[in-house]
Amino acid sequence: MQKIIILNSGKCSWGRCVFCGWGKHDFEVDSKELIKTFNENVDDKVTSLKIFGSGSFLDEKQFPIKFLKHAARVMKDRELIIESRPEYVTREKLGLFKGVKLIVAIGLEAADDAVLRKLRKGMTLKKFNKACKLIHEYEFKVKGYILVNPPFNYKGLLQKSVKHGLKHCDELVLINTYPHAKAELFNYWIKSEWKPINKEEFNEATEKYNDDKRIKLDFDNYSFEPRFEKQERLTGVGRKYLVHPYFTVWQDYFTRFYKRPADKTIILFLPCSKRKPYYKSRTHKTIRRMISGFPFYNKLHIVVISNPGVIPVEFSGKYPFNNYDWNERKETESIKDEYLRVTEERVINYLKAQKYEHYLSYFKPDSESGIALKNACRKLRIKLIDLCSKDVYEKEKDKRNPLIQRGMLEALRIKVKVFSGMLK
Repeated sequence: MQKIIILNSGKCSWGRCVFCGWGKHDFEVDSKELIKTFNENVDDKVTSLKIFGSGSFLDEKQFPIKFLKHAARVMKDRELIIESRPEYVTREKLGLFKGVKLIVAIGLEAADDAVLRKLRKGMTLKKFNKACKLIHEYEFKVKGYILVNPPFNYKGLLQKSVKHGLKHCDELVLINTYPHAKAELFNYWIKSEWKPINKEEFNEATEKYNDDKRIKLDFDNYSFEPRFEKQERLTGVGRKYLVHPYFTVWQDYFTRFYKRPADKTIILFLPCSKRKPYYKSRTHKTIRRMISGFPFYNKLHIVVISNPGVIPVEFSGKYPFNNYDWNERKETESIKDEYLRVTEERVINYLKAQKYEHYLSYFKPDSESGIALKNACRKLRIKLIDLCSKDVYEKEKDKRNPLIQRGMLEALRIKVKVFSGMLK
């Protein structure tokens, strides 16, 4: 039986790689606790064990010698896969694992010293090659990690890295480069200096290696969505608060990485609300209550349109969607024009990426978000069903929260009932 365990101990002694967030974590080092956790996870049924940490397994400041000896003793005659930087691959450390079927995984990342310097890897190809040679001298195996789509990429880098890796490693893993929240790389995405690639792009880049048994492909190496370290409130009106880098990153995520819930086949576009998250606002609660009794409700995917862009409601509790404000009263004509242009483009991008069976909307007739949505659907030749009654709205528009006035809600109920009948 193969097993994977994560041991949180110490921190990466280097911790400066541009692309890595794990190396920024710092945990208490406790040999007794490490041995206890190890023993709880490893029994006689485990034939192969892979240990993940936030640095180097062979760094005794992170994993004390006492624990290394214990792990080696327990795993004798069994496969043990560990990770380490090359500087900790020494005769002393490797000698501890005599009798173990040891595999040492090392991050090669890119087979180019100039790129490694820019990535701040703190390693050269010479040091990598030396570590691999020493591991093989002890008749252990080497697994090399190579980044697909790293920053500072150039044409032919991946092919060059794979060729070098296969020369020195027994196995390679091509890993999709993801922007960890604590990694400097995430800021590259925010500044539009680099962007991650989605699964289709990853598959295209690695297609030629599909049939090589020495190479494994790893697109989903961890659960990923944007997480921002700095979380100030984004309050204001104008271009800065329309195309803010945080909003731009999320919109890129929604169009290239996010997949709508499989059971949500009907989309309902709604306006934002002053209260955040949106689903706690009186407007959203009232609208949901009005339509929740219809048979199609469980298939409904609520998506909000606001100055941050197109926001699936399940993300409305995440930053910055839960911490911004845009005052429509401060809009100028030029701001309105830019809002329409930017929002229309965002809606188009979202609807090209996410397909639904039916498209509904409920906005005030003069809402820029609603107008941008209609323009986008017209260009995409999507049939959009407007649930807002213009005639009734004219009677209610001067009241507070006109969309949830009694007359508007009754008109909404009638339109939703008609739509529900269409589905039978």
